[in-house]
Amino acid sequence: MDGGDNRDDDDGDSSGDEADDEYEDMDDEDEEDEEEEEHIAPADSTTFVPPIELALVDAVTAALPSPPLPPSLYPPPPVDRRDDVPESEQPP
Repeated sequence: MDGGDNRDDDDGDSSGDEADDEYEDMDDEDEEDEEEEEHIAPADSTTFVPPIELALVDAVTAALPSPPLPPSLYPPPPVDRRDDVPESEQPP
């Protein structure tokens, strides 16, 4: 042969199919993405918040009163007030 382009993907596969190369490239990209994510992610679950921001958050949340509780869904039991009335004042 003349050494020109034989439409081979140069991986030793004479079929000319480059599909395997595409999957290999995707695997390489996935590994690179995982490495980048490892460098970006914090070492632990806590995040650093500057003290000034913490002071502002504390000041704002301390100034806000908590909302009132909603009314009870159950009415209070009836109160028997007959015990408070002397017997002389009770009707016959």
